[in-house]
Amino acid sequence: MFKLCSNINITPAENSASGVGTGGKLPTTGTPTAGATYSIGEGEEANGQTQVSFDSINDVVIKRGISQLGATATLKIPLNSVLKKLDGSKSRTKTSNEIRTGDRIVIKLGYNGVTNTEFTGYVTEVDERKMVTLTCEDEYYMCRKRNVIVQGSADKKGAMTISEILTACQLTNNRIEEDFTVKNFTISNKPVSTVLSTLKDKYGLSIFFDMEGVLCVQNGESKPQGLAQHRTLDPEG
Repeated sequence: MFKLCSNINITPAENSASGVGTGGKLPTTGTPTAGATYSIGEGEEANGQTQVSFDSINDVVIKRGISQLGATATLKIPLNSVLKKLDGSKSRTKTSNEIRTGDRIVIKLGYNGVTNTEFTGYVTEVDERKMVTLTCEDEYYMCRKRNVIVQGSADKKGAMTISEILTACQLTNNRIEEDFTVKNFTISNKPVSTVLSTLKDKYGLSIFFDMEGVLCVQNGESKPQGLAQHRTLDPEG
């Protein structure tokens, strides 16, 4: 008999008041941990923010893949929970009071007390109907929050390599399979997510964040035939 276990850690955002892995839906074999106890208190901090941690969920679905720009997670937890501080005191609280949009979240799943990190990202939505439903997205969430201007230099006639484009987007933790050049690539004051989706759609690339938050850029199945290293592509041609 396997005992299904989970652990969720949520760190408030700075401006807050407070696929791979499982392959999708949480396995139904085994016995889930009952109830929900949240822990919060002095000493449980990350980047100066107090963490909220709980080890029981009603349901979780994680979706990720190389054809999906951003991995997502949806989990359901009780409307009310027991808040446990490090001094041992407990109090009942409304779960949604401890969670805000933009909070950092880490989801660990496993059996018999042994868990693996299956998702890291941010809370994008908190729904309080019937039970608290959290919708989450990985590092792609932060790409939606920042606008950039991407434009090649005049001496290169507007041509840019993939690495140059990512640098312009302030994305430095990358793994690029083939750093080729594209012509006339211009993005004017648009979110970084728009830059990545444009690269994906125009050049048939697989672009996604791995479990460590590294942005991976790989040649997709729909890439143009006969592409060579440091080739130049014209999006208009």
